[in-house]
Amino acid sequence: MTLHRTVRSPVFLASLALLLVNDLYFKAQFGNWFTGKLSDFAGLVAFALFWSALFPRRSKLVHFAIGVGFVFWKLPLADPMLTLWNSLTPLDFARATDLTDLM
Repeated sequence: MTLHRTVRSPVFLASLALLLVNDLYFKAQFGNWFTGKLSDFAGLVAFALFWSALFPRRSKLVHFAIGVGFVFWKLPLADPMLTLWNSLTPLDFARATDLTDLM
């Protein structure tokens, strides 16, 4: 599937819309465990579809790398990398290390 077709696909558009509505409205209104999981799920779907469309011949590798990257990001193993990044750049990143996100 080409990038042009992917960004117009119902699954991509729905996951992107859900991510935006959840992050901009639902989290502020409800802010519970479900809104956190919803962001992760919708974001991973949209992110994987986008990068798979850019590299269609490497789709399985893209999905695998996104999965491994997400797991790494959610583990305390990423703390030193995040600390180093935040000390060297003006863009500070923060994250919640909630291991239930790995379900």
